[in-house]
Amino acid sequence: DLPPLALSPLGTIFYGRRSAANSYTIWAINYDGSSDTLVTAGARPRVSRDGHYLAFLRGGTPLVTQGNAWVRDLGTGQESLLYSNSNYTIGYDWDLTSTNLVFDWDCWLWKITPGGASSLLPLTTDCYDDAPVVNPVDGRLAFHNLNPNTAIAGLYVTTPAITNEQRLNLPVPAASWPAWSPDGQLLAFADNDPSQAFTADGGTNLYVVNSDGSGLNQISDFTDGTNRFPRSEEHTSELQSL
Repeated sequence: DLPPLALSPLGTIFYGRRSAANSYTIWAINYDGSSDTLVTAGARPRVSRDGHYLAFLRGGTPLVTQGNAWVRDLGTGQESLLYSNSNYTIGYDWDLTSTNLVFDWDCWLWKITPGGASSLLPLTTDCYDDAPVVNPVDGRLAFHNLNPNTAIAGLYVTTPAITNEQRLNLPVPAASWPAWSPDGQLLAFADNDPSQAFTADGGTNLYVVNSDGSGLNQISDFTDGTNRFPRSEEHTSELQSL
C-alpha cells in the first residue's frame, strides 16, 4: 500500500498516466514541480474540494467509461469501491459539501457518499445526459448530452437546487465535456464528432461560453486532423489543483 499523501500548501495537481501497456496510474505533483508522487492505480482522478477524497476509475476499460468507481481517503490512504460499473459512467464531480460525488450511470444522474450510499438527483433525465460538473460557487450542474437528435443534444445547466435544467442553444457540433471556471461564470467545453457519441476522446477544439449560453468564443482552431483537444475536462478539470 502507498502511504498517505501530503498536499502542498501552495497547491497540488493530480493527473493520470497511461503506459504503453495500458496500465493506468494516478500521480500528484506540487505547483513548483517538486514531489512528483505515485498516488494509486487508476484513471480519471477527481479530488474533493477540501482535499479529503480522491474519486477515480479502476479496472475494466476506464478511458471508454467502463471502469469501476473507487474513492481514496487522501489522509489515510484507505481505498474503497464505490460501485461496480456494469453500464457506463462518463464523468463525475464532487459537490460543494465535498461529501457527495455527482455522477452519471446508465440513464440517470446520481449522487453517492464515500460510504457508498447513493440516490438519484431530482431531474428528469435523458439517457445521453452525461459528464456532470459542479459549479464551484453555487452548486449548479453543467453536463452534456450527445443524443443523435440535434434538437436535444448540447450542453445543459441546472438550477442550484438541481431540479430543473436549461439547454444552451450553441452552434457547435456535439458540444461536450463542460468545465466551470473558478468564479462559476464561464464554461469551457469541446466540440465532438456527432457520429461517435460514446467515444471519450472525440473532441478537436475548445470553446468558452457564459453559463447562460451567451458570449461564445472558440479558443483553438485545429484542422490538421492530428492536433486536438480530446475533451475539455482533461485540460480544465482533471488536472485539478488544491
